[in-house]
Parts: sequence; structure tokens; C-alpha cells
Amino acid sequence: MKRAEHSELTAQIEKVLEMLSIRMLTENQPILWTMEKKYRGLLSALEQGDDLRRNSIRGSVRAFLDASSNWDDPFLEEIHQAEQLYIEYMK
Repeated sequence: MKRAEHSELTAQIEKVLEMLSIRMLTENQPILWTMEKKYRGLLSALEQGDDLRRNSIRGSVRAFLDASSNWDDPFLEEIHQAEQLYIEYMK
């Protein structure tokens, strides 16, 4: 079960990072740079078997909403899904 969760979390993080890289080409928001750093750190930790708590993405949905206040942004759903998968994985 953990292996399936690992690959699902990894795939979702990669999807978020891809969306972030596209957004960062046209938007210059500090929250995007912060999120990119956190998600890259978590992906690296997953790949290398490091402690995932040091690269937590908990609160990323709230941080994004605090910075953008855009409840209709499709990116919000993707980071929500990543955060939920992370929380489940850490149980």
C-alpha cells in the first residue's frame, strides 16, 4: 500500500511542479517561488528516501489562497490533492 501511495504522491507533485513552471513564466508572484522550492524539496526527499517532514507541503493551499484569493483557480485543486496525498502518506 505504501508503495502505491508513494508513486501517487510523486506523480501529483510532478504535476504541480509542471503547472508551477508554466505559471512562473507569466506570473511573478513570490508564493509561486516558495511553493516551487517546497515541492521540489519534497520530490527530492521522496526520491532519496529522506525525512519528508523537513519538506512538508502542509498549508500550501492556505498559503496560495492567502496570496491570490482566487478560489476558482484550477491550480488550487491540484495543490489540494497533493496536500491530501501527503497527509495520507505521512500517517
